[in-house]
Amino acid sequence: MLGVTPGPANAPFPPAKFQPGSVGDATYTPMVYVENSAKSVILNAPVVSQASEAELNAMCAGNVDHSKVHDKVVAICPRDETVTLSMTLGFTFDKPIQYLSTEANNPLVAALENATFAPALEDLPFALEDASPGESAERIVVVVNGPTGLDNPHRQGLVSALTDGRGPLNILGGIPTINLDYSPMWRLFPAVWTDEAIKKGYRYRMTSALQAAEMSTRGYLKSLDGGDFRAVGFVVNCPVVYRIN
Repeated sequence: MLGVTPGPANAPFPPAKFQPGSVGDATYTPMVYVENSAKSVILNAPVVSQASEAELNAMCAGNVDHSKVHDKVVAICPRDETVTLSMTLGFTFDKPIQYLSTEANNPLVAALENATFAPALEDLPFALEDASPGESAERIVVVVNGPTGLDNPHRQGLVSALTDGRGPLNILGGIPTINLDYSPMWRLFPAVWTDEAIKKGYRYRMTSALQAAEMSTRGYLKSLDGGDFRAVGFVVNCPVVYRIN
């Protein structure tokens, strides 16, 4: 979270200040339409830099200048035709997963994910969640106020991440080889544990979207505004890289 200043110690979320490391213009999107006489396709092609080749070759050893490259870049080397990107640890179907966060349609989400703010992603069409094969986005559950403490086996959430600098351990839905309707675009479902859940000690580290749905049904998870647990219009480009068995 390179551009995020946490709130006070007793309330680090929402942040006191935030600024995405890179901002796309009104028309930028990582989704590139390639027209072909045989079959047209859409490619997921995030921009990681617009710097010159000479500037980027100076970063081959990893001394990157994040004013010139995407915040996820650890090293970039046009000379060797390589780029190294940092991944994010999360969970899906009770298994650890590694994924990339490259763009988001909201500046706060982009800053929290070290991603590019791409407002044009607002225009992505969505049907109802899992309403039909080919849905343009899956769900990613972002816990806000999960348990804290690096030595806590249930540690999870944005408050934890803003307090200790580690990742929030988000929860992803369908992934490649598991879901036939996988998409790298994710609709964000903020999850806030209720005061009752905290008082009764019901908070724990969730590792499946099904667990979040169950806790919501039982009344222990709400959205940011205190309403029902749901998608709130935030979209993140999070290609899945690796599922850890």
